[in-house]
Amino acid sequence: MPKSSTETTAISDTGLVITQANVYGRDNTFVRPPENHSVYNLIGRIAVEWSYLEHTLDRIIWKLSKVPGSRGACLTAQMMGVWPRFNAIEALLTQNSDKFLKPEKIINSMNTLGQQCQVISPHRVVHFQC
Repeated sequence: MPKSSTETTAISDTGLVITQANVYGRDNTFVRPPENHSVYNLIGRIAVEWSYLEHTLDRIIWKLSKVPGSRGACLTAQMMGVWPRFNAIEALLTQNSDKFLKPEKIINSMNTLGQQCQVISPHRVVHFQC
């Protein structure tokens, strides 16, 4: 049920309690929203945007490694999630620091983004719905 008094709640005519992100039955168990529910579009959008972020990180790794995408994909496909990608980019930037104007500034910005990515994990939204 709602976690706070400010969370939006509605009770449908079918007896389902709908909060901002979840749908519960009368016995407080999660039930699947109806097929045409708008939450599916939002979940899909999150999944697409996250995939785009991971692919962008992959392309950065390939570029810094000076390998073509087809070869670089053999490596980055083994990295689960964004954090290993951020670590690889940091290592590559550090190794080639003489080629960048301010590598420490880039690395700091990347670490900030990486930490934000850990907080807003899309997997919780897409897979757990809670």
